[in-house]
Amino acid sequence: MDMNLDEPLPLCDGPKLQPFEYRHAPVKFIRLLNAGDHGSVFEVLIESNTYALKIFNFYDPREEIGLADLNIPQELVIAHIDPFYAECRAYGRIEANGRNGNVA
Repeated sequence: MDMNLDEPLPLCDGPKLQPFEYRHAPVKFIRLLNAGDHGSVFEVLIESNTYALKIFNFYDPREEIGLADLNIPQELVIAHIDPFYAECRAYGRIEANGRNGNVA
């Protein structure tokens, strides 16, 4: 699935995360905050602002048991089970409900 950084994600029905305002700006990594199964979270500096940036590990949906047997387009499967797209949908729902910046 090709990814256009100027479009909301994921590319399926449902809540979407809007593109980050400074997505083309340089990123200065300050420190690792946490690492887990799906990726690592870093404290970063972008345009003089501090952010937590999650970098996801690569994910292969073919590793999921039984998915190869389903008659569902691979792009749709990826959009619904990939951890990156799952978080895009979650934060898209937060934004849609006007709660961005109010959830910890």
